[in-house]
Amino acid sequence: MKKIAIQGIEGAFHDEAARAYFKTDLEIIPSLTFEDVVQSVLSGDADQALMAIENTISGTILQNFRILASHPIQIVGEIKMRIVQCLGALRGTQVTDLKEVRSHYMALNQCDEYLSTKDLKQIAIEDTALGAKQIAQKKLSGVGAIGSKTAMEIYNLDVLAESIETNKNNFTRFYVLQKASTTAAIGNKFTAQVILDHRSGSLAKLLTDIEHFDINLTKIESTPIIGKPWQYSFFLEGEKAAKLDKALITACLQKHAHHHHIIGIYTKHDESI
Repeated sequence: MKKIAIQGIEGAFHDEAARAYFKTDLEIIPSLTFEDVVQSVLSGDADQALMAIENTISGTILQNFRILASHPIQIVGEIKMRIVQCLGALRGTQVTDLKEVRSHYMALNQCDEYLSTKDLKQIAIEDTALGAKQIAQKKLSGVGAIGSKTAMEIYNLDVLAESIETNKNNFTRFYVLQKASTTAAIGNKFTAQVILDHRSGSLAKLLTDIEHFDINLTKIESTPIIGKPWQYSFFLEGEKAAKLDKALITACLQKHAHHHHIIGIYTKHDESI
């Protein structure tokens, strides 16, 4: 049985994505923070982990790039999942009875149009399924939770409204992680961190070289370097039709960056679940 660390608890979207990706008997190792997810893998408490990296409505989770770049962890796969948000509450509750709604801040953000029509206090918590669990365990009347339909079923709540996300093209992409290894990585997609010299054209020159290798750069994000005002770390993702050559990518990054870190080479996930 494989042990998989996730952010959240049973019924969270991470839980659903892990079961969809691995498709075998799993032991889910729950964590409330993404840092704890990585530490579970590094300590050996978990064999691998799932970590959300971006949502098509809420955008990129930049803190997760920073976490990955600062630990000996590697990306070995990815999965994209359609996110359907539901509103749940104690049995017999009506929407008009609610005074408060709880969920992860990204879930609340994804449902902003629906919530704007309701006079509800919004409480951001660590996990979508945690809100449902709190309501069930503490018998919280007048409190709703936003999360998966699976979570509402697990914690025996009524589903008061289904598919309340503002945009129905609501998908989250998750990385599959494991402890960093010297084993050759195989795949057609890469994620890397680079820190460039602080001079004109340094980023443009790197991107031009990447294009010469027929690599389609699909993502670029920048984050400030703590302690170095107005200097930035860049996170890149690129892919190609054929398998990527790690040595080639490494040489390209070394040519232009005074620091580079290939966080993972893995197989692109085309189909969303």
